[in-house]
Amino acid sequence: MKRNVAIIGGGQTYHAARRHDVNQVELVNEAVRAALDDAQMTISEIDAVLVGNMEFFEGCHMTDCWLVDGSGAYGRQGVKITTGGTVGATISCAGVHFVASGLFDKVLCIGFEKQEEGDTGAILSGVAHPLYGRSMAGAAVGYFAMMGSSYMAAWGAKEEHSAMVAVKARQNARKNKYAHLKLDIKVEDVLNSRMLAYPIRMLDMCPASNGACAMIMADDKTAKDRCKKPVWFRAMDTAHNEQFEYAWRDVADKRPRFSTVSAARLYKKLGITDPAKYFNVFELYEPATWAELRWYEDLGLCKEGEGFRLIE
Repeated sequence: MKRNVAIIGGGQTYHAARRHDVNQVELVNEAVRAALDDAQMTISEIDAVLVGNMEFFEGCHMTDCWLVDGSGAYGRQGVKITTGGTVGATISCAGVHFVASGLFDKVLCIGFEKQEEGDTGAILSGVAHPLYGRSMAGAAVGYFAMMGSSYMAAWGAKEEHSAMVAVKARQNARKNKYAHLKLDIKVEDVLNSRMLAYPIRMLDMCPASNGACAMIMADDKTAKDRCKKPVWFRAMDTAHNEQFEYAWRDVADKRPRFSTVSAARLYKKLGITDPAKYFNVFELYEPATWAELRWYEDLGLCKEGEGFRLIE
């Protein structure tokens, strides 16, 4: 990158199933004001505004234009990014490029959802192929069910393993006062929740939330002058390979390799030759059950009595 880039401010709204107290403009404005306050800046100091959102999910076309009064984009350069479930990561990458290139010094990135005003399931059903895209027509849960069933058949995973992931995510959410749901649940709670589409249960799925987040990125000089503890971007990478949806039913297929390619490039940029020494992605909540430890032992990640220590 030409210049170093850091996050110098951030803000988010409280997330909820319904936010009838605000419209989309007001919702976004809550997050923008919080980010500006955190960075001790005014909107007049922002050079460009990036908005990330899947507009059809909100029932509103050309979202960035409607949000001008709340986003502070009036009279400024800006871009709208709509990349489905990757919007959050994509807008972050775009913001870094805007600043690192030298085009702008201070960029405001905004992401929001207010899906109570739209119908995500109806939109996904409308864009799906009537035969080969039937899983997509069932919205996200149908797609996940297809992939989950295939993964279980190919690799021997069980519903308990998915429940472990759900528990970890819920426990993490409890640490964020702005989170929509703060559920103190256990594996048994997930397994006993209502089945949506096998093997996906109610507590496996995330809720449809209404809320907004905003962050301010700046070049290295601005970051050092304006922020005591800036969060620096050290490296980033994106990789894509569009493929026929029907191929996702076979999770053993080696064609969807974008995650592997992107991770390898990212590690190379950072000089990381052995990722396992840097990241313990298998650390779970406490206490662990013997069933959970046995599963990790079967994968060769730990031995009996070693708890969660990753084998290097």
